[in-house]
Amino acid sequence: SIDNAIIMTNSIHWPLLIDPQGQATRWLTKRDPKLEVISMSDMPVCIRKLQNSIQFGGSVLLDDAPDDIDPSLEPLLKKQIVKQGGERVIKIGDQMVSYHQDFKLYICTKNSNPHFKPHIAMTVALIDFSLTVKGMQDQCLALAVSRERPDLEKAKTDLVQTQAQTKLQMVKAEDRMLDLLYSCQGKPLDDDVLITALTQSKEVAVSMKQKSEELSVTEEEIDQARMQYRPLAERTALLFFVTNSMSSLNHM
Repeated sequence: SIDNAIIMTNSIHWPLLIDPQGQATRWLTKRDPKLEVISMSDMPVCIRKLQNSIQFGGSVLLDDAPDDIDPSLEPLLKKQIVKQGGERVIKIGDQMVSYHQDFKLYICTKNSNPHFKPHIAMTVALIDFSLTVKGMQDQCLALAVSRERPDLEKAKTDLVQTQAQTKLQMVKAEDRMLDLLYSCQGKPLDDDVLITALTQSKEVAVSMKQKSEELSVTEEEIDQARMQYRPLAERTALLFFVTNSMSSLNHM
């Protein structure tokens, strides 16, 4: 979800992702092609790769983390960075390594109901990426429409991107008007340059607002066409969750 992504990218703590269906892993891999996925099953290899990534500012995903994370990683989880000889360093394993400011760490567990110890849970940002019924329906709907009506799904994707760009341009135009007014010296009405710039910014803002309204109408038309496949998406999501929950039934 958008909320999860915002928390993950802006939190001061390293994100620990609950990801039983692998959605977060796929998204992170697509978002950062240089992301290095490291398994925590072999800790000596994991520590060595972590040390290299921390030194050179790489991005690391610790995959399939156990509920009891190895104590040697606690200084990294707590971001216990210290200065040594004018250089920022951190202890990983039994070594002090230089800490690159571009280093990023993600931790992932496939356990849908993990039981992390309190001191671990307090030092990370726990984010639940477990699939919800509505999320599954939306994904199934997008998949069905992309198979049956690829032109429609492409139009929907392009529309979302265009809407985001339009909103960004509106915000920039409004910010420019405020900056011009703030930096104005003397009477604003006597400043011809300011009046011209404000008029141009206003025209851009009005144009973007009109374009945004037109896009909203187009979005409604596309959504109505996509809704024909909604029953299929709902049934598919239902079958998925029913099948997924059968493993919890008693074998008798």
